[in-house]
Amino acid sequence: MTNLGIIIPDGVTSVWFRSDIGTAMINSYEYSLDGKTYIPFGGHYLLKWGSYRGDYIGIYNFNNLSNNGYIDIDWLHYLVKNK
Repeated sequence: MTNLGIIIPDGVTSVWFRSDIGTAMINSYEYSLDGKTYIPFGGHYLLKWGSYRGDYIGIYNFNNLSNNGYIDIDWLHYLVKNK
């Protein structure tokens, strides 16, 4: 499954992201608009030990209508949780 993006509804003030790496070293990403229900986005990626250096998360703004736009991040909390 691949989503090219989401439209965040008016009134939403926070978006949560999480990354999951399973025992088979397959990585996937999810987002939530309420911090409780997570929705998968992007593909699944096999992480290889020879070049794997950890999970890097980046946030980008993409506007295919014009050369402007921004993303405003007030805070970022990175938590490593072993299952």
